Amino acid sequence: MTDLVPNLSLRRNSTEKTYQVILNRADPYQKTTIRHLKFSNNGPIRAVIDGTDFKVIATGEGNLNLAQFPNLAKITFQDGINVDNLDSIDISGNEKLGRMIIGSSGKKNPFRSSRCVLLVKENQVDQIIVSYYEQKNSIEKKLRKQDAIPYRIVESQQSGGEMERLRQIIAEKDKQIERLQTEGAQRLSLSQFQELTDLVLPGSEFDHAKFKQEIIRLKLEDLVPYLQGQKERFDGLVIDLKRRVGDSLKPIVDLLMKTRKDIFEQTNINNNEFAQGKLQGELAICQTLLQTSLAQEELQSLLTAQDEMLKIEMQIANLQRNQRPSA
Repeated sequence: MTDLVPNLSLRRNSTEKTYQVILNRADPYQKTTIRHLKFSNNGPIRAVIDGTDFKVIATGEGNLNLAQFPNLAKITFQDGINVDNLDSIDISGNEKLGRMIIGSSGKKNPFRSSRCVLLVKENQVDQIIVSYYEQKNSIEKKLRKQDAIPYRIVESQQSGGEMERLRQIIAEKDKQIERLQTEGAQRLSLSQFQELTDLVLPGSEFDHAKFKQEIIRLKLEDLVPYLQGQKERFDGLVIDLKRRVGDSLKPIVDLLMKTRKDIFEQTNINNNEFAQGKLQGELAICQTLLQTSLAQEELQSLLTAQDEMLKIEMQIANLQRNQRPSA
């Protein structure tokens, strides 16, 4: 357990009393490990890191930006917190955030009478679940449908990493164009086609249809057993992860895989961007729930294995559609 501000409790009027200033005190590594932020202003100023939890007792003033915590999954505003002087809470940079909790005992919602607003990205309004009380009744709703705290959607700004990724994509496209131009200048002659035919169909004159069917057959001979091996590896990963998360989270593992498959189909088959966005939000919620028991790297390994298997299945299906029945 680490107390970042052991001496600030004696300086209540210090400019260091705000949430933002105290959060900034965490070192870069600590910021990457924090998954749960707890805000309060009851008691002396403190900032205590306990494992992946970070509890801050301070005052809310001005604008609060939480982008420096990239793996943040949950935020709790504890009972009795005062946010009257807080203008905004920017969570648009917290892509893994899946839950916000306001109070825990049915007390008055502090955001009802304040001017504070959440700043979010479009995809987060269906990703984040808000837990709060309404007339002492516990309520859980997606951010889009709740009325406990106002929010405003902000335009996403491309980070330097995203810009670099786009530059790489453009450079790759330029290489593909150059390669196609080179290939166009080096098309195979009929005699070269015949040489290939002799390799694939020995003793036959070149026949485009037969040549195509033989290529399809050879590809399927390679891909079908390869797919079987990928499925066995994937099933082994699923069994291991379900064993480790326990019975209560096993259905979440199944939902994670179904959602990932739906995203793959919407991306590669239906090309429905709206559906993709909604499913990405559901996927993020599943990952957040499972990360209580599993590391992000383990979940990513599972999803990568599933993507590889789905790609092979789609390739085999395309080849089979083009394969003519044997005479």
